[in-house]
Parts: sequence; structure tokens; C-alpha cells
Amino acid sequence: MKFIYLAILLLLLGCSSQLTENAVSEFKLRNPGATVISFRSGEGDSDNVYVYIKYKKPSDENLYQEIVLYQNIKGGNYIVVESNKID
Repeated sequence: MKFIYLAILLLLLGCSSQLTENAVSEFKLRNPGATVISFRSGEGDSDNVYVYIKYKKPSDENLYQEIVLYQNIKGGNYIVVESNKID
């Protein structure tokens, strides 16, 4: 099931595969065991992209949201510049 979410993420982001890889890896590091419900890209440009993430925490049925700003650095790698959890 998680692979379906990753495939959807790749299609929705419309950005480089490097951003997709970075977004998934970074999110999993910060939220071990979380189940991703959706990833979508929002406003941005060639160097900055806002990614909207909906997920569930382990042993918790509540839905959580987070907005993450990714910035393209040298070589097409993306880093997290800002992350805001929405209550």
C-alpha cells in the first residue's frame, strides 16, 4: 500500500524524482512508522516547492497535516527549509 502512495507522490509532485526521493526519505526519518495518506505539491518555482503531507501516526487514528518547504540546492538535491505541522 505504501508503494501506491509513493507512486501517487511521484505523479502529483510534477517535480524531479530527486525531490520525491528526498521528500519521502526525510519524512520517514522525522516520522518513523507514520502512514502517509497523501503528498501533493503546491506553489513554488524551479528552486522552491511547498509539499503538503497528510499522514497518520502509529497507534493513532487522527489525521495530521504538515507543510514542508523544499529548496533546490546544487546538483538537483532538495533540502527542507521550513516545516509546519497543522493541528
